[in-house]
Amino acid sequence: MDKDYSTLLSGAIRTSFFHQAVTLISRASFAFAVLWILLLTTSFWFRFNAEQFGVLAVIVSIVFTHFFLIAAESNFISKVFYFLRKGRPLLIYRRWLAVNDTSIVFGNYRVLWSAIDSVSLSYLGNLIFTSRALCGPPVYGKNGDDNPAAKVLRLPFSAIDLRVQKLFVAQLKEKCPQAVLSPSLIKVLNKPVFRSTSYIHLLTSSVFLFILFDVGYSTFRYVELLKRYYLADEAAICGDLQKAKKQYEFAEELRINAVPFSTVSKQLLSKGQSLSVVQEARARVLWKLGKKEEALRAQQEAASLMPKTYKIVLRQARFCIELGKIEEAKKVIKGLIEKHRYALLPHLYFSSLLWQNDQLDEAKQEFKRYLDQLDNEYFSPPPVWPASGEEALHELLYRDDLKFLFPDKVMSVKPSVTLSTK
Repeated sequence: MDKDYSTLLSGAIRTSFFHQAVTLISRASFAFAVLWILLLTTSFWFRFNAEQFGVLAVIVSIVFTHFFLIAAESNFISKVFYFLRKGRPLLIYRRWLAVNDTSIVFGNYRVLWSAIDSVSLSYLGNLIFTSRALCGPPVYGKNGDDNPAAKVLRLPFSAIDLRVQKLFVAQLKEKCPQAVLSPSLIKVLNKPVFRSTSYIHLLTSSVFLFILFDVGYSTFRYVELLKRYYLADEAAICGDLQKAKKQYEFAEELRINAVPFSTVSKQLLSKGQSLSVVQEARARVLWKLGKKEEALRAQQEAASLMPKTYKIVLRQARFCIELGKIEEAKKVIKGLIEKHRYALLPHLYFSSLLWQNDQLDEAKQEFKRYLDQLDNEYFSPPPVWPASGEEALHELLYRDDLKFLFPDKVMSVKPSVTLSTK
């Protein structure tokens, strides 16, 4: 073991390349998520093609995060947040700690070599320093030591590479002869240093970076796809069918021709909620373009991916009704009722469907069964204590739901009783 500590373990000890890479990439993903949410919730960028800016957004996120992390671990920020961290840095990015002849320095927090009584390595890989300088000697009782040593410092040991770990443990033994080192920490001295470890870390970091770039490109491409369907929908509502068809064709080009090297793009457009959102957007546009059977198939696929979502499944039912497929619509709504026994909206849909098809008695009986079910299984029998503790039904209704539940013929029905005024 090389004991020339002055060449490496004097002054600031840098974290390993792998720790820096993983920290930067993981934190940059949060910065990128903010950009993506901004893209998804605003429309100021619609004149641009979002697909072309996905990789650039990742680069911007990495650069911003790099400087943010440098600032976050600086001594200045440690002073600003002294009330929270007692001088310790908010995070560890490039600087692990600093050592000198008398002490360990972690940000603006200092621990004397002579004050360290024990150093252990936890199961989570943290280096834990304890001291009895403040609490005094142990006091043993029935349950062991009633006056345990104070934990004065906790550091992630994996933030430095194995070679530096070995030198640091050796330096602990020399600078703190009074300190007790845990067996797991002593074992670090006997671990061999393999050159291949550096290559593995480099490969792993490269994979993480590639995944982040893939996520950046694919998610921006996904938002561009949704934008094209939105523009097609908007144009169709305004009566510009030529523009609607053009935007729809752009969207279909993005949807069908997935990038071959991108695994994230394939996942976004092959299953789950992301595909369901795309198929529902397609269905809305196809319906307005007059391709109603194709729209129904797209909506059916969206509903099969999210079978418990009211908005998607009930749109499928409305499409079936518009196409005269009443029995299929009933089956769709009943399936939703089976998944949400006490929900009001699916039962309202079913009763309204019966009523609109002149099945008034069946509609009344269906809704009466639902109310009886609520009384027997959901609502508590009166009186209820406390007075404000009554159960309630909470429903979320969209504009299309209200238009279906209260169609024109409902609004045009004249009241059976006319109140006379004097």
